[in-house]
Amino acid sequence: MKKKNYVPTREAEFYSWSKNLVKVSGERAEMWQIPLPATVKLSGSFELYDLKYRIAIDPATRTPAAVQDKNDMRKDFTVDLRSFSKSHLLYNQLLTNADRDLLGLPIPDPRPTPIPPPKSMPEGRVDTSIHLRHLLHVVDTVEVRPRGGLPDGVAGFEAWRFEGEGMPAGESAFSYVTTSTTTSLVIDYALADAGKTVWYRFRWINARNQPGPWSEMINAVIP
Repeated sequence: MKKKNYVPTREAEFYSWSKNLVKVSGERAEMWQIPLPATVKLSGSFELYDLKYRIAIDPATRTPAAVQDKNDMRKDFTVDLRSFSKSHLLYNQLLTNADRDLLGLPIPDPRPTPIPPPKSMPEGRVDTSIHLRHLLHVVDTVEVRPRGGLPDGVAGFEAWRFEGEGMPAGESAFSYVTTSTTTSLVIDYALADAGKTVWYRFRWINARNQPGPWSEMINAVIP
């Protein structure tokens, strides 16, 4: 993609850009095979943001509280907007480059650069506050994101575990659990497992399922 962050940051530009994207996407939803519920949801999200925006910019109604409401609504709307774009626009083969330009979206490179395997390792922690549940969280040891999220070029992380007496003897002692496409994962255990210690290790993977280096081992008791 030619533009990495396609969402404008300036308020007025963001408003005009998002209004146009919502309008055009709704008008061409059938042509681009976008499900009606998706366009309806996005339109509703924009209408809420639009209402708060108009109140916040009108001198007669502008207050600190109104501006804060608008800012909060913009954050929620932006999440919906990015999710919609990722699911229905950015990788939609029915869109031409002219369509993408009209929407203000990135235009794919004619020769995409191959995504290399992740070079950094994740760092994990386990939340044991819920009975018989481990809530796993991972962050990158190199690329720190204030609001969380996966590092660039990473599609998710693999979780592996070892359940047994003492420490795991080596890599072969771990068994694959699952792959998460977010930075958290919930694992529930049976009542008979309560009190057992589980060892975990993680590694990032890219979109081609190529893994990066292993994380350090961590362990937690099943509450």
